[in-house]
Amino acid sequence: MSTTTSGMSFFAGPRRDYFYFDFNRFNEVASGTAAPEGFFPPGVASDFFENLNVLAIIIEVPNFMLGDAPDHIGGAFGINGLPRAHNVWVSAKRKQ
Repeated sequence: MSTTTSGMSFFAGPRRDYFYFDFNRFNEVASGTAAPEGFFPPGVASDFFENLNVLAIIIEVPNFMLGDAPDHIGGAFGINGLPRAHNVWVSAKRKQ
């Protein structure tokens, strides 16, 4: 992780994939061979992604660089009292 004097941080490289999912059991359930039991409970289910990595590009920007945050989107749904928030998620993909 590299940090600039302005407080921005950058990282690019492999990270452990923390997505926990019993993919093999999912395929059994989807094909109908696991009915009626369905999915296994945590502790019994296997983690298909346990030893896999993802490549990550991470950029952390201090709040002061983002300016004033707009009202929280929850207010549009009648949820009041939430702090102001930027609510930004960015995803990038390579053109196929």
